[in-house]
Amino acid sequence: MPGATPNYGWPYQLLSDAPDGPDLGKDLAEAIDTTLKAVDTAIQAELALKTDQATYKGGRSGFTTDASGRATITHGMGGTPVWVVLTSDNTGTYWVSLVARTATTFTVQVNSKDAGVLVSSAFTVHWFAGLV
Repeated sequence: MPGATPNYGWPYQLLSDAPDGPDLGKDLAEAIDTTLKAVDTAIQAELALKTDQATYKGGRSGFTTDASGRATITHGMGGTPVWVVLTSDNTGTYWVSLVARTATTFTVQVNSKDAGVLVSSAFTVHWFAGLV
């Protein structure tokens, strides 16, 4: 009777077994195939779950900054982003900084090279965020 590995139960011949290369090779290949298929199925299920949870998301958001040059954007990711990339959609020299993140929104600060904090002004950003 062939032996079996302790973790996956893959078959192998014992010294006391009669030589049976073709059947042993087939049995081992089928056992490995079954194990790898189970691993592949689990990985695909995890990837599908992460995709369903909007692991990455982006958008274009227009807003008017408040008296402190800030605005809050709703992202709809279902979790607090670990990172957010922001770029300006406006002409001129601006920089946009991330100042806060929550499970539903993130807050940005807009500054202008010429005017400093951009107070009560219309502005548009492109953003891309991730939960991982």
